[in-house]
Amino acid sequence: MASATRVYIIEGVAGSGKDTLTAQLVGALHPDVHPVLMWDETAVLASWHHYYLPGIDQLRLGLAESLAVHIEATLQRDPDTRFVFNRLHVSHAVW
Repeated sequence: MASATRVYIIEGVAGSGKDTLTAQLVGALHPDVHPVLMWDETAVLASWHHYYLPGIDQLRLGLAESLAVHIEATLQRDPDTRFVFNRLHVSHAVW
């Protein structure tokens, strides 16, 4: 039975194997058969380089909202698309 999962989020501490797992997952999702779109932590502003930028929390939340809209629209057009995020967290916004 095929997986109904369309959005995958890989999280973990530094050195935990996120990049390795992401690469394995993208390969296992058969990008040759259907679209597999992958964003890494810098693409979604989740890198440690971004933590000290003024207003980064609001920017990340806005980006997350835009990504949710994009994902929904994409899946309506092509339900076979898979999304893989190598870090997509906004938990820091609540501290």
